[in-house]
Amino acid sequence: VPSLAFLTWSMVALTRYLDSRRNFLLYVSALLLLAAVYTKISAAFVLPVFALAILTERGVSAFRDRHVWLTALLVVVGLVPIAILTVKFGGANVQSIVGVADSQVSRTSFAGWAWYARQMPALVGWPLLVLATFPPIATFFGRIQRNLTRSEVVLLVSWFAFGYLALSSIDLKEARHAVLIVPPILVSAALSTSIPLVPRKLAQAIFFVSVAGTG
Repeated sequence: VPSLAFLTWSMVALTRYLDSRRNFLLYVSALLLLAAVYTKISAAFVLPVFALAILTERGVSAFRDRHVWLTALLVVVGLVPIAILTVKFGGANVQSIVGVADSQVSRTSFAGWAWYARQMPALVGWPLLVLATFPPIATFFGRIQRNLTRSEVVLLVSWFAFGYLALSSIDLKEARHAVLIVPPILVSAALSTSIPLVPRKLAQAIFFVSVAGTG
């Protein structure tokens, strides 16, 4: 949970940076990301997510921004100690990736790659999980009000996708690990109120009842 808190605030700082171009927020975002990784090393899957979001928003101009390069350098240098610690003392972490003797399912099987999908109803609850499926479908058919920028959409989709792939590739499976990819699902559920299938106030009421009921 602390790692998720660092990760979420890092995302908030990143989206604020993409919106305002205030370089201070970019550095804050990077430091919070490092805090998330040092709290729970599996949070490192977000590194390519950050890069994708920045490239989507800034395009090739990002490569000419010294603050982007300095932030990248800060992150790389910041990851050196945890890399050394993992090599020296993290044998159990490495073993959990490459092979666990009593693993619930093999990462080389379909069941292994579907395992975390089966845990989502217990993690999020069926009402919010169902609501979260509506915005992607509505977006495909062009039936949703655009409340997010393109970079924010890329950030949310890649956050879930990269996280799911990273967790599924690890042989050790525990439902609690998937907490790191829950926020994009909750944001998607909230976006269901922007689908013009029912009156906006009714949609908001349905979302509110779903959240309260889940709580």
